[in-house]
Amino acid sequence: MAEYMSTSDSPMQVVEIETILIDPTDTAMRFNYDATSIGELADSIREVGLLLPLIVAHEGDRYRVIAGNRRLLACRAANLRRVPVVIRESDVDDELLVAVSENVNREDMNPLEEAVAFGRWLEATDRPTTELAKLLGRHRSYVEKRLMLLSLDDDTLDALVRGTITLHHALELRRVEDELARRYLLNLVEQNGASVAVLRGWVESYQRDPEADVTEAPPYAPPPPVTMPPSASTTCFFCGRTAEQSILHALFVCPICEAALRESQASTPESQGV
Repeated sequence: MAEYMSTSDSPMQVVEIETILIDPTDTAMRFNYDATSIGELADSIREVGLLLPLIVAHEGDRYRVIAGNRRLLACRAANLRRVPVVIRESDVDDELLVAVSENVNREDMNPLEEAVAFGRWLEATDRPTTELAKLLGRHRSYVEKRLMLLSLDDDTLDALVRGTITLHHALELRRVEDELARRYLLNLVEQNGASVAVLRGWVESYQRDPEADVTEAPPYAPPPPVTMPPSASTTCFFCGRTAEQSILHALFVCPICEAALRESQASTPESQGV
């Protein structure tokens, strides 16, 4: 049975519900939840309680999570019997947007999880990516780049989830249509820790000549460091110390101020040898 915690002081109606009555969402945007992070969150909840309510919807005599699956798991691990929630009317479009928005703003959500979340919302609502980007407060290219991941093979996506390649590595690999060639380049990146720029060079070498060894001369290899000649020394105008020109600061003054500065410098004890 739900018990009201607050009504008038908050724009949201926060109530307490027995944890056992809450089911996780069937449209979870995350592929997995790290057991260590769940345990750490459970420890925090035991100490200070659940600070951010779950967002749930009615389903018969039970409730389903719209946003807060991770918090629900942590509350169960912390053996909380009741948790604060906000109950929303069940609306598929709205639920998906809430879930997408909450998850995208989590720092530990990887680009593939974002891509799946975006894809689910677009498929369910049949709305354009521009609208989703606007609702999330993101640039359209942010959404579109992640949606591109959904056409990649499992090996590349697995590497992205494991963190051995970045989003931009994955997007470069996506340019290679042949799956075997893509897997070969993926292995090169993982074995050598190649940057996105180097991978781009390999991809372009492959596209020019699929039979060539793309690693022989990557067009985007970092240029050699530039060696600067030693800086000439000069004398500081104020104290008379010698220093390299590169670490001295220029001073732009009019003739009147320059004369005043020179006069002031001449009257200092240091300039008089005191």
